[in-house]
Amino acid sequence: MSSSLSVVGGAGIVAYVGSKHAIIGMTKTTAVEVGGRGIRVNAAAPGPIAGTTTFKLAEQASRATTRRSRRLFPSAAMKRLTM
Repeated sequence: MSSSLSVVGGAGIVAYVGSKHAIIGMTKTTAVEVGGRGIRVNAAAPGPIAGTTTFKLAEQASRATTRRSRRLFPSAAMKRLTM
């Protein structure tokens, strides 16, 4: 499971973003390796979801980060990423 942050990035979450971006790279490489045999390789990369972790991160975020999040994820379900 990857994440939409794997291609966007974010301050203070380098390990998370790096691990999620690695999944994208492994998915692409595996697809090239086995695609010739008719095998498809996919990675799910969901965006933000309403949950405890998201709410805690939003509470800790500065106003600038909140504005950036609104620009990056304008279609977040029910706008729950906002503070």
